[in-house]
Amino acid sequence: MQAISNGAATARQIVALVYTDVSPKAHAMAERAVVAHLEKLEADQLIKREGEGWTAVDRPTVPWSFRIFTRKSIKIASTCLQVFRVRPLGFVAR
Repeated sequence: MQAISNGAATARQIVALVYTDVSPKAHAMAERAVVAHLEKLEADQLIKREGEGWTAVDRPTVPWSFRIFTRKSIKIASTCLQVFRVRPLGFVAR
């Protein structure tokens, strides 16, 4: 992801940036590994294919206040689970 953010668009460009300590003889194998990673990132909708290359997907940012609310909600839910001894499938009989 960082290589794509830094302007590398193709697997060959990413290999040139990332695998600087690898012999050029091994670059073809490294390029296949990079393509596999790119396909996984595309499946996760973090990058998209554009022509011969790849670009990062613009993701909407979550407002800071919402992240705080979410953390508080998780803590409250966790406390409730402990107090009521709730399991995912129902109450624990004691």
